[in-house]
Amino acid sequence: MAIRPPRRSFLVVIFLTALPAILAAYFLSGLKHAESVTSSRVDETPPPIVASPTGIDDLKRLQERVKHALAVAQPAVVAVRHTRLKSAASGVIISPDGLVLSQFHVTHAVRDGSEGKSWKSGEKTIVILQDGRECAAVLLGATFVWDLSLLKIVEPGTYPFTPLTPDVRLGLGEWVLKLGHPGHYQVGRPPMVRLGRVLSRTQDGFVTDNLINGGDSGGPFFDLEGRLAGIVRGGTADLASIVPKSPDLFNRNSYFVFSGTSDKVILAELDAMKAGQVNDSNNNNYDMPLVKAKRLPDEDWTQGLATRAAFRSLAESSKPSVVAVMNGPAQVAFGTVVEQDGASAWLVTKASELPMRPGCRLPSGEIVDAEVVGIDPTFDLALLKIKAAGLRAVTWADDFAPRAGTVVASVGGEDRPFAIGVVSIPRRDGTDGKPPTLSYPIRLQAARLPLIGHTDPVRGFVVDVVPNGSLFAAGIRSGDVIGSAGGRPFGSENDLSASVGDRLSGDLLVVETERGRKQRTVQFSLSAAEGLVGLNLRLNGFPTFFEHASPVLPHECGGPLLGLDGHALGITIARYELQGCKAIPGDVVKRLLPELRSGRLKSLWKASK
Repeated sequence: MAIRPPRRSFLVVIFLTALPAILAAYFLSGLKHAESVTSSRVDETPPPIVASPTGIDDLKRLQERVKHALAVAQPAVVAVRHTRLKSAASGVIISPDGLVLSQFHVTHAVRDGSEGKSWKSGEKTIVILQDGRECAAVLLGATFVWDLSLLKIVEPGTYPFTPLTPDVRLGLGEWVLKLGHPGHYQVGRPPMVRLGRVLSRTQDGFVTDNLINGGDSGGPFFDLEGRLAGIVRGGTADLASIVPKSPDLFNRNSYFVFSGTSDKVILAELDAMKAGQVNDSNNNNYDMPLVKAKRLPDEDWTQGLATRAAFRSLAESSKPSVVAVMNGPAQVAFGTVVEQDGASAWLVTKASELPMRPGCRLPSGEIVDAEVVGIDPTFDLALLKIKAAGLRAVTWADDFAPRAGTVVASVGGEDRPFAIGVVSIPRRDGTDGKPPTLSYPIRLQAARLPLIGHTDPVRGFVVDVVPNGSLFAAGIRSGDVIGSAGGRPFGSENDLSASVGDRLSGDLLVVETERGRKQRTVQFSLSAAEGLVGLNLRLNGFPTFFEHASPVLPHECGGPLLGLDGHALGITIARYELQGCKAIPGDVVKRLLPELRSGRLKSLWKASK
C-alpha cells in the first residue's frame, strides 16, 4: 500500500529536498554578450508600471518597462565558477570595483560529505563577465543562515554594477525580473530573463512565481526600474504550502516556488562578509513568515486566469489559425495553420510528437484525419494536410529576432492564451548541437509514468500529483480515483508502470477513472519522455532558435508564439527545461515550407499503411 502524502504539495517536498544538489550541478564555460545595450536605451524614460494589466495597451507598457529594466540590470549579472568544483551558478556585481554577491551554497559550501564545512575567505574562484572575460576572483565572507556570499574580482578596474539600495521593497503582486544562468551556462548566451509576480512578502524577503532552475543560484531579482531587489534564496519545505488551488496553475508553475532575500537583509550582512567572516551556523526558518503572510490570489499569478485574460483579443483573433494535433482522442501537440486553400488546410507541428495516424481537432471540436506531407528532421517540423474549411493562415510578424523582454503569448484555440511570458534569450544560430538521428514516427519504449498518489481503503487509488506528461494532457487531475489501466486493476503507482509494460511511444492506454462519483474512461498517448516536470523527447539540435520563459507543456508544442500585435514570431518547438522553451523563428518556418510542401520529404515518414 502506498504511503499517503500529507497534502498535494508532497511532490514539492521531494523537489526541495534535492534542491541544493540541483542548484549546484551545472557546468560553466565562457561567456559572450549576445545583445548590445546602449546608453541611450538605458536613459529612456519608461512608461508607468502597470500592476495588473487589463488589455493590450497595458501589456505594451509592461513590455517597455521590462525591456528598460533589462537594459539597466543585465550588464551586472555574471556567472560564478569555483576553481575546485565543476559546478557553478550565478552572481551580480554590486560595486564598481568588482564586489560580487552570490550564495553560500554556490561559493563556500564544501561538498565532500563533511557536514558544516565551508571554504574560507581568500580561496580562489572565477567570475565570467557579460563580454566573455573570465576574471580571477577571491572569496570573501559568507553567511549560511541567509545563504549569502561575497566575492571580489582581483584585477583592478571599473565594472558594470547594480547597487544595493535599502529603499527597494517589492509590493504584493508587483512584477519582478529574475536573471541568471539556469540549466547550464553556454558560451554566447546572456543571462536569461524571466518575468514573474510577487506572491507574498515580508521585510526580509519575498516569494515569486518566476520560472527558476538549477544554475540560477546566486542570481538576482530586479524590479521594473532595473534596481536590485534581492538574491534568490532557493526553496525550503516551508514553501511547499504556497501552491495554487488550480491544478492547471499548479502544474504550470512546475509544482514549487522560490523565495528571495531582500536588500535589507543583504545590507545588514554586508560588512561582515566584506571583512571575510564566514558564518556557517544553521537556520532554516526564514521562509515561514512568508508562508504566513498575505498571498496574491491565484487568478493574479503570472499564469493566472485574470492575468492571461488581458491577452484575450490576441487569443480570439488567432482561433482559426491553431488546431490540436491528436492521437485518437489524446492531444499530442498543437498545429499552426500556414495555408488555407478552399476545403484544404496545411499546418506545421512538432514532428517527433506525431503518432502513427495523426488527426487534428478543429476549433469546432470535430476531429479529422491528417496526412503527413513532409518532415524536416533538423528543425523537428512536420507539414500536415487536412480537409477543413474556415481555417486561416497565421499572420507572421515583420521581425523574427525579438529582443529579450518581449512579451509573448502561446495560444491554442481558447478565449485566452494557455501560457504567457517573455523572450528570455534572443535569436541564436549554430549553438544547439547536432540534431539526433530519428526515424519518424518515433516508436520507442514508453517511459515509466511517475504518478504520485495514495490508496484509500474505500475509494481506491487516489491521485495526489499529476506530472506534466501524458496523464495531465489526457485530463487526469489531483483527486481523481483510478480503477484500472490497460485492463489491469489499479492499486498503486507501480500498477501504472506495469500497465505500460512493453508498449511503445504513441500507443494509447485506456484508464478507468472516477471524479466526483462520476465514472470516466480516458485514453492517453504514451511517450518515451515522461517525467515529473514534463519535457519533450526532442530538446535540442535546432540550428536557429530563440528562447522564451513560458510554461508550455510537451503536448502544447507546435503552436504559434504571438507578440502583442497578434502576429506570430515563431513556433514553440520544445519545452526543454524548467525555465522555458525554444522556438523556431517564423522566417525559418517560411523558408522550409516549399520543400515540405513539395512532397520530396514525405519519404522520411515511415508509418505503416
